[in-house]
Amino acid sequence: RLWGKVKLSVKADGRQAPGGISELLALPDGSLVVAGTASKINPTSQDGALWRVSRTEDGPLNQRLVRTFPGRKPEGLAISPRAGRLTIAFDAGPSVPSWMEIPWPR
Repeated sequence: RLWGKVKLSVKADGRQAPGGISELLALPDGSLVVAGTASKINPTSQDGALWRVSRTEDGPLNQRLVRTFPGRKPEGLAISPRAGRLTIAFDAGPSVPSWMEIPWPR
């Protein structure tokens, strides 16, 4: 069943472009962390992004941009073995992929 809908956008080739969901992760508080990259286009460069999405008491979704990743495409999310942290994996095409940890988005 449909949980909700969000409209995402990212910067691609220097301008705003539709964002697509590249990964979802449910946090213990019931919110979602959403990684996004450019959708339906193949830009030369893009700034991937990370959002926290939660449901308000009356039902609508609350989406908040957590941060952007200039020149990087976040493609994987996982709860880190380190308490209160999130691991993000980045697709680098033919180059070596990378990852980073950040505190859980609140």
